[in-house]
Amino acid sequence: MPAALRATTLGASPVFRAMPAPTTTPAATHQSRDAALRMLAFGIAFATLAGSLVTSFLFSPEAIDSGAVVLWPACSFRQLFGSPCPTCGLTRAFSALSHGRMQDALSYHGAAPVVYAGFWIGALASLLAFLSAARQRYGLLRKTAPSSH
Repeated sequence: MPAALRATTLGASPVFRAMPAPTTTPAATHQSRDAALRMLAFGIAFATLAGSLVTSFLFSPEAIDSGAVVLWPACSFRQLFGSPCPTCGLTRAFSALSHGRMQDALSYHGAAPVVYAGFWIGALASLLAFLSAARQRYGLLRKTAPSSH
């Protein structure tokens, strides 16, 4: 049944009457599009950050070190210049932190605890921003004034 029809009953059988199409203002259309784009951006951010954190729980640093698990291609910076890049060791350090091994994490990368905490904060913030945009997009936050009868 098309959304533009509304059933009313006259006697035993319903009678369908055409309803006017809902009108949207340009401002409402712009807000809806803006909310959709924010949902996309924050959804991608959340998926990236949370995916990294979930992966760190799934694999041990030893599995990554031994090559039993290959999560990324070899570091191209290290291959080109012969020295580690600023992020070398973070994957193993994240894995160590996710398994409760702070000393191992610090041996892989000294800044790992700070970056790891940043990933958790970023994942939570992007999830909350995504949910806020979704509520705005789908009208779940609209407050109605209490009726005074």
